[in-house]
Amino acid sequence: MRNGLFYVAKDSNGADKDQVVGVAMWMPPRPAGQKEGWSEWFDNWRLYFQQVSMNLWYGRGGLSVKVCG
Repeated sequence: MRNGLFYVAKDSNGADKDQVVGVAMWMPPRPAGQKEGWSEWFDNWRLYFQQVSMNLWYGRGGLSVKVCG
């Protein structure tokens, strides 16, 4: 996860130029037979628990770009 590249797509033609319309993550390829290392295993579980905690705190339902104040 540490070497993943994150891309954010914004709607440049809409009224709000900063409206996020999509998010993607690219991971570098690796051979199919290569096993997952301990750091990758730990990062995957850490990401999972972070996502669960965010869903519990903010609610489930996708990307929210509302400004909370």
